[in-house]
Amino acid sequence: MGLFTREGEQGFASLKKVNVAGAAIAGLFASATAIGSFYINEAREVSLEVKFGQVTDIETTPGLKFKTPWLSSRYSYSLARQTSEVGAGTTLRTSDDVRLSNPFKIEWEIDENADLQSLYSELKGTGSDISDVVEVRARDAAVQVFETLTVADLAEEGFTANIKTLIKSKLLNNLLEQGWPVRVLDVLSDGFTLSPGSESALDAIVDIRQEAVRLDLRLENASKAVDVYKKEAEADKAYLDELSSAGLPEDDLVCALQYKMARDAGRVMQPFAQVCGADNDSGASVTLSQSELDELLGRVPSTTEISAPYVD
Repeated sequence: MGLFTREGEQGFASLKKVNVAGAAIAGLFASATAIGSFYINEAREVSLEVKFGQVTDIETTPGLKFKTPWLSSRYSYSLARQTSEVGAGTTLRTSDDVRLSNPFKIEWEIDENADLQSLYSELKGTGSDISDVVEVRARDAAVQVFETLTVADLAEEGFTANIKTLIKSKLLNNLLEQGWPVRVLDVLSDGFTLSPGSESALDAIVDIRQEAVRLDLRLENASKAVDVYKKEAEADKAYLDELSSAGLPEDDLVCALQYKMARDAGRVMQPFAQVCGADNDSGASVTLSQSELDELLGRVPSTTEISAPYVD
């Protein structure tokens, strides 16, 4: 009879299996412990080691780092430039209830002098990180800015560039007032999209402004025209006074004025008889010679020298 019974042999085989399984588990545990003990801290990254809810170590230099396995957790904060998308699906309203969407991006970074231990304590238990804070505050800033605007502001030239500046300024103020250690670097936006019902309101504003520009231009031109006509009348009066002083009969002054008007219209080189003579409408006859009239006319400025060009 052998030393071991069949039952004994089976028990020994089971023991060997248990030992092998235990060794495998121990190996896996050791590997997991080693893996969980090391991490890589990136450039411009700050890592906090937290044990039982308390920060026990802060790592600021890049490279392979060690932390206490199992008992501690690692929280990291990047100090590099980051980009957050904001406003998608959010409806904004102007003060006159025009609705629109204005998706934009925020480029931001954590202040390199920030107290990250306090930042961790502030966010602990909220389920949020600093990027969530930036996105929420940026959305709030956009809402607050648009609430101060009207549909007329949307029609202003350069509105997209202006709204980015306003949102950036408002966001910076909000973050500063609430104590968040974040620097806003830029706001990026391709513009806004109006709701269907608001597009017609904006179109109406644009049409009204364009018509106002046209009316202002016509008013300006009318003012210039009045000034021109006034100066032309003064020139005509001065011309007639010169002729009267030279002895031209009053009945001939009308014909002389026609002669001056012909000169100002660019017909100076035409024979005087075609301009003024026995067949003129006034029926007046000129007692001065053409050379004498030319000499007198030379003393009076042409209305073409007076008239300033203007747009109708």
